[in-house]
Amino acid sequence: MTTPRGTVMSRWAAFAATPLWAGQAIIWCFAPKVQEQVAPFRITRPVLFVLFWLTIAAALWFSAAATTAIPHRLALGRGRLVRVGGWLAVTGLTCASLAIACILLAPFEKLQQASLTLMTTALFGGTVALAASLVLSAIASTRLDVATGPVGKLPAILAALTVATLLAIAASGASTIWSLVFAVLIVVLATRPGLVLQPN
Repeated sequence: MTTPRGTVMSRWAAFAATPLWAGQAIIWCFAPKVQEQVAPFRITRPVLFVLFWLTIAAALWFSAAATTAIPHRLALGRGRLVRVGGWLAVTGLTCASLAIACILLAPFEKLQQASLTLMTTALFGGTVALAASLVLSAIASTRLDVATGPVGKLPAILAALTVATLLAIAASGASTIWSLVFAVLIVVLATRPGLVLQPN
């Protein structure tokens, strides 16, 4: 998505991703439980399960779509780091798409366990791919001396917030209230794709 049209599409993706990430705070804190708390984590509220998990998968999808515009916005060229980062962003898109399909299939009893396993793997893999893509963009922008100003510093900021989001996901699985508070704060702060909308 290095064409002007692709850049416009990435901006709309950023607009879509931002409220989806911020909405996770509400879901984590106030939403009712949609699965059993012990293995095999059977789905107890199918409609809410699909709704809640689709917001997460969609946030990842739109974030990866917005990330693909960063090399064009910063004129990073087509170096090796940029190419690999681009492929990783596409990997994030692919994983998010796979997760969305699994979420829609999960309420079906016969497909539930396989769908839940694949969904979890796809979401985590997509988030890792997104973080790696942003890290490579940050390195490339530093090497090309474009990591100045709000837009130039964007890849490094987004990479840090994405890695922090991974830590928040891990923390949310703990049993203490402070881990949940940490997770919610990070996700609220990680309404990161909106920064892509700033003009050069």
